[in-house]
Amino acid sequence: MRLLILQFTLLALVASASLQCCYAQPGKEPTVEVDLTKLSNVDLIKQLSETSDFGVGFHPTAFARGFVADDLEPEFAGGILGSAKPKVHPAMKELVSRGVDALPDLIDHLSDETNAGISVGPNGFAGATWHSDEYDPRHTDKNNMPKDVNTEKEQFLKKEYKICVGDLCYVAIGQIVNRNLNCIRYQPSGCYVINSPVATPELAIATTSDWQNLTKEQHRASLASEAASNRYGVAPSAMQRLVVYYPEYAEKLASKLLGREIYDPDLVRSFVENELIEADDEKTWGELVEKFESQHGKAVSQTIPYWIHWTCWDTDFEESDESLQEREIAARILRSNYPNYNVSEPPAFGVVELNDQISIVRSVANLKTEKIDNAVHSTFLDALSTESRPTIYEVEKLAELAVVRVKDSTKKKTYAEYFRRRIKEVNVRIASIENDPSLVERLQNKIAALEQFAKTAER
Repeated sequence: MRLLILQFTLLALVASASLQCCYAQPGKEPTVEVDLTKLSNVDLIKQLSETSDFGVGFHPTAFARGFVADDLEPEFAGGILGSAKPKVHPAMKELVSRGVDALPDLIDHLSDETNAGISVGPNGFAGATWHSDEYDPRHTDKNNMPKDVNTEKEQFLKKEYKICVGDLCYVAIGQIVNRNLNCIRYQPSGCYVINSPVATPELAIATTSDWQNLTKEQHRASLASEAASNRYGVAPSAMQRLVVYYPEYAEKLASKLLGREIYDPDLVRSFVENELIEADDEKTWGELVEKFESQHGKAVSQTIPYWIHWTCWDTDFEESDESLQEREIAARILRSNYPNYNVSEPPAFGVVELNDQISIVRSVANLKTEKIDNAVHSTFLDALSTESRPTIYEVEKLAELAVVRVKDSTKKKTYAEYFRRRIKEVNVRIASIENDPSLVERLQNKIAALEQFAKTAER
């Protein structure tokens, strides 16, 4: 059915990206200011009916990633350019800030049909809107999967759908437990998907089954495991929640994670694609892996099964004879050399990509302690000296994040020298450019930004 939906060009979407098809209604503004921290969970849940803006977890035109209990900016991860910035209702922020203490009441209200102040129409942005049953479960193994959800349900909307308080409780639970429980999301091109525990009770049942008895100890352990995991996008969001809910534990864990050795993933990918999968017998696979480990170390070698799966399944969707043959060889390698490897829950590595460390640094931006400052600085020094050769722009981004929190004058000098060196390098590049004024302008803007960071370091 989705293939029949009219496709629009990006230009057309940008030109009309005013959210006109999202029928935001005037919210019922509170007439008296109250201290939300003194309200009960139930009273806060009642206030969710005053929601008048789309937010993280219920934004129809933007994939917005963020944690509403901290003050870090949500990330625009795709969707329609020009979408309204997601906003956070104070009651939602306070409920999520309470963590596990708010879960029982949020779960009890998953079927609350009280209308909030926002709705979506049946025609999406420029396509269609439908109810589905998408659910991000607590566990990854198939034996613990909730029933009757993720069935690819598509029940198309015929009239406006008003978002309910129960839908927003679903979002709040996902925020607390680090799961994508999105009651509204964008579907390219121009469509909206509704995952409502009110309209689709199976979602309420699955959520209740997964999270109704969660303890703080289980919550912390779950977030800690995810913060060290290699599942895409999971670690940073888990660390953000640890910072808010369990700051002392977050300090210890973040310091440990930032101490991991930085490695070059391209080195392993190249080995997997150009050597390992090119071979076709068990003896050769063992010999190749042994040789690779002797050259690059056991910690780097332990990432091989992860990159086998990434190469042959996560990023290769072809069904050509060649791709299928490579996939069969990869499956045999995993069975032969890595029989205990769990694809759904890959083990934490002793090494890490620099981009992953940058994500951790972003996640602990609100954790202002000397221990974290020192760990961030050590990560920067490792990035400068590592043999894995991280890209210039990755090191630059890490320096930008680190310099705003460093206080020690000796460390500040290190950053000042780095940014001044980068300015010289960019100037050299500008001098070599011919007949490309737009590139020159972009590089001059980069120099201006580097100048500001250098001045921050020199203060």
